[in-house]
Amino acid sequence: VRFENELVILENKNIFKNPKLKFQLAASMGALFLIGLTDQVVGSLLEYFLAEYHIDRVKISYLFFAQFCGYIPSSIFNNYMMGKYGIHKLFYSSCLIMCVTSTFFFFKAPFFLLPICSVFIGWCNGTFDCCLNYFVGSLDYSNELLGIMHSMYGMGCLITPVFSIYLIQHGMAWNHYYIFLFGTAFVNFLLAYFFFKNETSAKYRYVASLERKNNSEDSEFLGELGLEDQSEPTIRETLANKYIIFYSVALFAYVGSELSVGVWLNNYLFRIQKLTEEKSSVITSTFWLFMTLGRGVMGFFTGRYFQDSEIHAIVIYCFVVAGGCLSFWICEFSVLLQTISICVAAWFVGPLFGTTIIIALKTLPKRYALHGISLIAGFGGTGAAIVPALMGYIAENFGATDGEPADGAGLKYFPEVIFFTFSAAAMLWFVFYMSNKRTFD
Repeated sequence: VRFENELVILENKNIFKNPKLKFQLAASMGALFLIGLTDQVVGSLLEYFLAEYHIDRVKISYLFFAQFCGYIPSSIFNNYMMGKYGIHKLFYSSCLIMCVTSTFFFFKAPFFLLPICSVFIGWCNGTFDCCLNYFVGSLDYSNELLGIMHSMYGMGCLITPVFSIYLIQHGMAWNHYYIFLFGTAFVNFLLAYFFFKNETSAKYRYVASLERKNNSEDSEFLGELGLEDQSEPTIRETLANKYIIFYSVALFAYVGSELSVGVWLNNYLFRIQKLTEEKSSVITSTFWLFMTLGRGVMGFFTGRYFQDSEIHAIVIYCFVVAGGCLSFWICEFSVLLQTISICVAAWFVGPLFGTTIIIALKTLPKRYALHGISLIAGFGGTGAAIVPALMGYIAENFGATDGEPADGAGLKYFPEVIFFTFSAAAMLWFVFYMSNKRTFD
């Protein structure tokens, strides 16, 4: 069709009937895999960063906070950017930026440049999250496809601890691991450039106008009564919507807690539980393995057994996760029991992000869907910058005795921190469900 003097190509949204969607899903999975690599690499190479730059864990946390500074504007302006440049340009340009930032880390740039690079990484991660959650969330079988896509984030986090330490132990310099990130970003650039060419800004605006038109027709009677506003919401209106606020806060707590475990578990086991670097990395990768499997398997399980009642699933999952974290805290005397506990938690952490997006798509008014999903995914993703940075501050400023330097002594509070943050997410969902029980049931 032609829209605003531009050609818009509409394609079948069924992945089984449209072969091109398989490549687009592969590109989306590759982007989430790249986010996983970038989120986990600092935690996996933490000791090498500390030794190379002669810094403490607080300064390392600047890298997480810098990502937050890039993620927030990306989330706020993503809807505007998609309308102006389209998913195609945003996707491949973000991949190119990731290539550039990887080279700074590879060449061991002065530390003051690394937070600047992290701002751009945060911008790119926010762009990937918002664009691809919107794109895949609009396809047929979205519950299952979002689960598969987000499982690749866990896969990226999974391989980083073991693979990086393995390469280092076999003679590779720690910074050379960023060659792998560069290569992944470049492959994603090629996939994004060639398979998303039809995802233009005109197509985004056309689909948005169709959504508003259909919503207007479906809600004509309510509109005449003044019960439903059919105009496109402003950013301020979107940010003021109570459901968008809740979903953002819930994802903030969940994503932040998830990555805090991924980033600091390795260091906690190495520093506090006195395991070897190799054993610590294996347990950390096992956490990501269970989260990745849970994200894929439980995505299908939720779609099959909790269709149209995802809220029940997410409340159950959140409390199981909180229980696993409580067990991790209580069982500090046994690394084996801690490993089992954190893996149980990881399995049920897996589907939380995708399920939240599905609930938001089903419960938000149509006029908020386009803006809202981008902001929910974006603001929720900022937890990945804030909560790990908070844990870094605790690790370096608490736990020391007799005036000695902390040197990570505060990591002994790591089990308590993840228990309270995951429990907060569980209580948020429970209160939200009970407050809106009539709507959901």
